[in-house]
Amino acid sequence: MSLPVRILVRTDVDWRAMSDEDFGNQDDETRPMMFIRPTARRGVMDLWRQVFDVDFFEYRQQLQQLGHESVCAAGADNVSIGFGDFGDWYPTSQDEIILAIDDDDFFRPPIQELREAFRDDVDVVLWPQARLGFLAGASSPRFDMFPLRHILPTNCALRKSFLQRHFSQAEVKDALAHHRVANERVAEVVNEPPSEIGAHNLALLNAASVQRIEPCYGLHNRHVGSIYLLHQALRAPDPLAYMEELELGGRVDVPEELLAFEPYIRAFEDVTASLR
Repeated sequence: MSLPVRILVRTDVDWRAMSDEDFGNQDDETRPMMFIRPTARRGVMDLWRQVFDVDFFEYRQQLQQLGHESVCAAGADNVSIGFGDFGDWYPTSQDEIILAIDDDDFFRPPIQELREAFRDDVDVVLWPQARLGFLAGASSPRFDMFPLRHILPTNCALRKSFLQRHFSQAEVKDALAHHRVANERVAEVVNEPPSEIGAHNLALLNAASVQRIEPCYGLHNRHVGSIYLLHQALRAPDPLAYMEELELGGRVDVPEELLAFEPYIRAFEDVTASLR
């Protein structure tokens, strides 16, 4: 019998209700505070308003809605938004498959093949990481996809009972919130030491209990409002020029292996094109 699937959307931010002050005063460590705090201190919202016509928080709310639509269409048995109910569902004895995703990323249907990958001897399932957006400093959006043996933001599913056997509840919460933490914690358990180091200075997950599959279930969205991109912009010699050079109105050619994401990609492009 296949395990039920839970999609965990890492944050439950009410973007429309947020202000510049609220953004800078966030203190939830399940969010990427290492990027949020410095961008807030350096006045990223002032920079945004110089470049775009649409309010930053309105833009993020629209992306959040698109991401939520993709999650609802995926066919999971349970969806958790944020960690508010983590203490209710995680400690239970009901085993399940957990997939964590950010609120501005996309998930594809259907998930049946993902369920089938979790044989009795499999605790972790990885698929190629797919990314869309302004990658490696490019001024126009593009795709890349890599079959890496790491836990990355949108390429991993974990068996809950495996996590319960090896980690405290607090450690699991931290791991589900931050992919780098998850990769290193899992590597400590499943790998024979010493771990081989691969991309992003992360340990490769080479154990037999880690299964790789080909369909790509998650699409990481590096959009103009992502905290990582804004952090990059503020580190540029001319942040205003960096942001103004980003091309927003084009259409990307969707690779065949990512066509399941196309409805969300096109809706995302429409929302982004409206910024100017």
